[in-house]
Amino acid sequence: MFEAEESTPHVYTGPYQKVARTSRVISECGLSGLETGHLVALRGDTNNLLIGRCIRIMDDEIEVLWFDGSYTAVWQPSKMKDANNPRKLVDWTDKVPKSSIILYDFSFTAKGRQRKATVEHLKSILS
Repeated sequence: MFEAEESTPHVYTGPYQKVARTSRVISECGLSGLETGHLVALRGDTNNLLIGRCIRIMDDEIEVLWFDGSYTAVWQPSKMKDANNPRKLVDWTDKVPKSSIILYDFSFTAKGRQRKATVEHLKSILS
């Protein structure tokens, strides 16, 4: 027969209680955790916010798929005209230096917006 130790935690069996969700941004030094598929925030040349998805990692730069949006709007992949067929739109990709990354490995909400904690963190960095 199994006997519970005194340190065994009790299990709550009452009515369902919604778990409180807390959000915070974890700042990590360096880019050692950067992986393909991560969203990255970059500082633009006029100190504006740029968002992209890392699609390839090289030595000193990454290739990103750009996103259009704003702090309060939905973020969607950016499109550009195809060089061979101007009537066709293709995903806008570009190579950028790793040194321009200010935040990575964050996520959008289910509706494609930035999370409140991410917005606050990015605004504090860019201000």
